[in-house]
Amino acid sequence: MKKTTIILGLFFLFCINATAQIKEDVSEISFSVHDMDDGLHASKIGFCIADLDEDGVCDSLTYNLETTSLVLLLSTRNFEPFIVIYENIGDRTTITASKGWFGITASHMRSVTDESFIYDSNKKQFRLAFISHENYGNALNDGSGRCFLDLLESRFEGYMSFYDPDKEELISTPTITMHVNNDPVYLDDEEWVIHMPEEDYFRKYIYNYDKD
Repeated sequence: MKKTTIILGLFFLFCINATAQIKEDVSEISFSVHDMDDGLHASKIGFCIADLDEDGVCDSLTYNLETTSLVLLLSTRNFEPFIVIYENIGDRTTITASKGWFGITASHMRSVTDESFIYDSNKKQFRLAFISHENYGNALNDGSGRCFLDLLESRFEGYMSFYDPDKEELISTPTITMHVNNDPVYLDDEEWVIHMPEEDYFRKYIYNYDKD
């Protein structure tokens, strides 16, 4: 029964793609996965339709909560299910698709993370293009800040704020911009290796440069 349900669900998505092909291009569509009293929950018909692989034919993207995976049906893959395990789902997560890319915004209790992926037509894979992370810290906003990494241009910018108990105030670094090299990272890589400054870097910045 479960197998039949899955097959029917995939067939339903395939039909949606076939219908979408005769319509005008969809500029941007999103759906949400969010935390309910009974655990993670998403609408059974939650999905995105867009020309994800930029070949002029609409594709679809959804999220399978049971297997914690993204399910993509791409025309360049003959609409065969392209399934990738993706477990970075927050209290509320929004998945947005548009032409040539899709993004995932995961909202946690004290932070928000955005990840954007672009389609690499040569490899027929989705490459991680941008990461943005905003952290609100604790009740005093200690450790709060925001960072942004552009993996295409190897550019990083960010700032952090720390509570100084001696001054009894929040001290922030300026927005720091630097060049950071990373090898290409793809959605279906078994392990993501990403280099970017972490909290210790900003603490050292304040210690070395923000003295009275």
